[in-house]
Order: sequence, then C-alpha cells, then structure tokens
Amino acid sequence: MQRNALVGWIADRRVGTKIVAAIAVACAAALTVGLVGLTSLAGLKDRAQRIYADGLVAVDVLGAAETALYDGRGLLLDHAISLDEPAMKATEQQLAASDAAFDEAFAAYTATDMTGREEAVARLEEAVAEIRRVRDEEFLPASRANDLDAVRAVRDAEFLPAMQAASKATEDLMVIERSAGAQLAAEAQETYESARTTTLVVLAAGILAAVALGLFMARLITVPLAQAVRGLRALEQRDLTVTVGITSKDEIGQMAQALDAAVTGLRTTMNGLAENALSLAGASQELSAVSTQLGAGAQESSERATSASAAAEQVNAGVQTLSASSEEMGISIQEIASSAGRAAGVAQHAKSVAEGTTGQVEALGRATSEISTVVALITSIAEQTNLLALNATIEAARAGDAGKGFAVVASEVKELAQQTGRATEDITARIAALQASSTQVADAIRDIHDVITQVDSYSLTIASAVEEQSATTTEMSRHIDDAAGGSADIARTVSGVAQVAESTAEAARATNDAAGDLARLASDLSGVVGTFRY
Repeated sequence: MQRNALVGWIADRRVGTKIVAAIAVACAAALTVGLVGLTSLAGLKDRAQRIYADGLVAVDVLGAAETALYDGRGLLLDHAISLDEPAMKATEQQLAASDAAFDEAFAAYTATDMTGREEAVARLEEAVAEIRRVRDEEFLPASRANDLDAVRAVRDAEFLPAMQAASKATEDLMVIERSAGAQLAAEAQETYESARTTTLVVLAAGILAAVALGLFMARLITVPLAQAVRGLRALEQRDLTVTVGITSKDEIGQMAQALDAAVTGLRTTMNGLAENALSLAGASQELSAVSTQLGAGAQESSERATSASAAAEQVNAGVQTLSASSEEMGISIQEIASSAGRAAGVAQHAKSVAEGTTGQVEALGRATSEISTVVALITSIAEQTNLLALNATIEAARAGDAGKGFAVVASEVKELAQQTGRATEDITARIAALQASSTQVADAIRDIHDVITQVDSYSLTIASAVEEQSATTTEMSRHIDDAAGGSADIARTVSGVAQVAESTAEAARATNDAAGDLARLASDLSGVVGTFRY
C-alpha cells in the first residue's frame, strides 16, 4: 500500500516513541495554555499594580492631604477660641504637624502619574498657599490678640474662599482619580476577557491536536496489530497462504515481518515435506518392489539349490557306485555315459543358476545402496524438519499468546520429524544387516560358481573317460574317484547355497516389512502436511 512519506516516517518510529510523541503534544498544549495564562496573568498583574499605584495610592494620599487640610481648618477654629497663650502654642504646633502631614501626602500624590491632573494640582497648590498666607499673616495674629471680629472678617473674606478653592481642586482631583480607576478597571476587565478567550482557544486547539495525534498514533498501532492478528488467526487455522504485509520498522512491523518470514519458511518447509513425503512414498514402493523381487529370487535360488543338492547327491551316489563296481564298467558304460551327461547338464544348470543368483545379489546390493541413499536423504529431511520445528517453536514462544497455535503445529511437526528419524535409523540398521547378508550370499555364490565350474570340468572329464573306457579303465577309475570327491564338495556347497538363499529370503521379508513401515510413515506425513494450506 502506497504511504505518504511523513506518515511512513512516523509509522517507522518505535511504539514507545509514538506514545511519548502523543503525550508530548498534550504536554505542549498544556504548556502553551500555561504560558498564555501566565502571560495573561502578567498583564492582569500590571493592570492591578497600575490600579493600586495610580488609583488606590493616589486616592489614599489625596484623601490624607484633604484630611490634613480640614484638620488645619478645625485647629484654626480651636486657636480662635483659645483664651491663654499655652493653648494657642499647642494649637500652633498641631497646625505645623497638620501642614507637614499635608505636604507629605501631597508630595506622595504628585509622585504618581499626573497626566491630565496638572491644572487641578496647580489650583490646589495655589489655594493651599493662599490658606497658609491668610492663616499666618492675618488669622493667627488676630486670634492671638483675641480679636474675634477680625478673625471672623478674615475667615469670611479670605480664609473660607481659599478653603473652598482648595476643596474644589481636591474634589476635581478625586473625580479624575475615580475616572482613571474606572478606566484601569475596564482595561483589566478587557485584559481578563482577552486572556480567557485566548486561553480557551489555545486549550481547544491543544485538545484537538492532542486528540487528533492520539487517534492517529492509535491507528498506527491498532491497524498493524489487527493485520498481525488476522495473520495469526490464519496460522491458527493452518492457512499458510496469508501474510501480514506490514512494512513499517517499529516493533509491530518487525513482529509482522518476522511472522511473515516464519510463515514463508513454514510454507517452504511444508512444500519440502510434501515433496519428500511423495519421494518417501515412492522410495517405499520401490523398496517394497525390490524386497519382493529379492524374496522371489531368494526363493527361486533356494528351490534351485535344493534341486542342485539332490542332483549332486545323485551324482555322488552314482560315482560311488561306479567306484565300487569298476569291474562292471563294461556292462554299465552306457549308464555311466547317461549319468555323466545328466551331471554335465545339472552342472551347466547349476552354473546358470549361480550366475543368475550372482546378478540378483549384485542388484540387491545396488538396491540396498540406493535405499541407503534414500534413507540418508530422509534422515537429512527429518533433521532439517526438526530444526525448522525448533525454530518455529522459538518464534512461537517469542510471539507469546499469539503464537500458541503456531507452537502446537511446530510441536506436531517436531514429533513427526523425530518419528521419521527413529524410523530411518531402524531402516538403516536393517539395510546394514541386509547388505551384510548380501555380501555373504555373494561370497557363497562365487564359491558355488567355482565349484560348479569344477563340476562342469569333471563332467567333461567323465565324458572323455567314458569314451576311452575300454582302453584306460585305470585312468577312468582315478577320475571316478576324483569325481566322487568333487560331487561331495558340490553337495556341501549347494547345501550352503540353500541356507544362504533362505537367509536372503528372510532379509527380504524384513526389508518388505520396513518398506511397509516407511510407506505408512509417508502416508502419516502426507496427512499432516495435508492439514495445511500453502
């Protein structure tokens, strides 16, 4: 499937990296919201400080200045009604303290932002200066002289208008400060609303980004996992035609690629097992045919050896009779000639049988060698199957719970491979015994061939002796004695051939049984392989 380069790059990252990336985006969103909130709080802090410095502090010190101003007015009235000088002195000291309090408060006020307040401040300064001038130059001297009329005149004509001007300037400044405070409060409210809107927008964007990335990362994890589970389900159903096909380089991709490689290897193994099962079945059939042919040949050899033994015994009896009745040679010459002819025919027949048996034994040797090669191939296949089953078991163990079905299949294949190995070991041992018996049979048949060659030679000698009977009776008697010894050897050799042929027949039956076991094993192996789709 064609993938976007960026999506492919992200998909190739490790699962932990994807999870950390999603968490990092959420943390980044939270950090952004926090930074926006802190920035907004800093703006609110600035507004609050301005409200405090330009509003509350200014109003506070302005109120203190106004209070000190009105305190001074009350002290002047106290001074006017005082009757003795000490009381007046005390009041004057309080007036000085009130002036100092006003000056301190007014200085603190003018230290704040005076933008838009210059005219009212100037009027207040002028009014206060006028109040202090009237007080010090006119009001206090009249009060010290206890001239109440002058005090009232100064108060009404100069002091109260100056106080009214100061009060008006103070009231104007209060209005300005209240207006400035309201403006700062409005700015603070605007800053709060802007910060709230920005925070909500950033928070929503961060949540959307975190959710989108989380869903994207979850899809990058869950979709490949679903594909891997589908492949494992198919493997559980012994379907080796399904592959996951994930190409990402993260842990899930590596697991899926390992699963595909394992399925491919198992499919190759199953193909090899199927082919080897067919080869094994064919080899078992060939082995059965060879063993059947070998058994038939051995049976025929045994029968012919029995016939040859009987013929050899007859020859031996005839030769002994000739040896004992040499004086009757003239009368029995025709019978001897006939016996010699039969002996020659038997010898030729025995020689032919021996040569045929030799060829069959050699064919048996070649067949057992071919069987050994087939068994070696089967042993190699069983070892490879066992190794593949072991690898499959390891891969299933790595896959955990998802590989349990695969582990069961691998265990069955491993058990089948072990049974194949044990069967091939048994067949190898039986073939080794069969080869040993074949070697003995070949040696015995070569001896038989040599003896039969001698018998043939002796038969020719007997025929020649019969032709020369009338002239060389003594020579014929000697040859008859030799023939008697040779016929005894023939009888013993043919008896040995019969025993070897019987052993060969027994080995052929054992080989046939082993071929049947091998055929059943091939059928079982084909049945197990047939449960898979590959």
